Amino acid sequence: MPLRAVPAPIGPPLRTGAEQANQAAPEPGAYRPAPSSSPAGDPAPRRLATFPRSEVEELRVELATYKGKPFVQARIWFRSNEGAWHPTKRGVTFRVRELADAAGAFMQAADELASRARFGETERRDP
Repeated sequence: MPLRAVPAPIGPPLRTGAEQANQAAPEPGAYRPAPSSSPAGDPAPRRLATFPRSEVEELRVELATYKGKPFVQARIWFRSNEGAWHPTKRGVTFRVRELADAAGAFMQAADELASRARFGETERRDP
């Protein structure tokens, strides 16, 4: 019987259950870096706008793709103690079919707030 070559393993070596149990678990809510592209081979998101909120926080609007489907996301990012920026879970995603209506709603909100400012209204009104 001829011998066949065994392919080399890909990735890190597998760990036993005991080794996995001894490994420190990440803190709840800890940042887990996202891959540069999705498993489907989608390109990395393209930043459209950045709105600084503070020295350590900003709102980013990005055009992204997931499993071949495009979308727009607005997400809060924070700066770590090391100076690197990381995304948080706080954000919203819009599908392509929702964009026109969402843009209209934002424009309506901007118009109403500008109108309130012209007339000196600072109190919140319920719709």
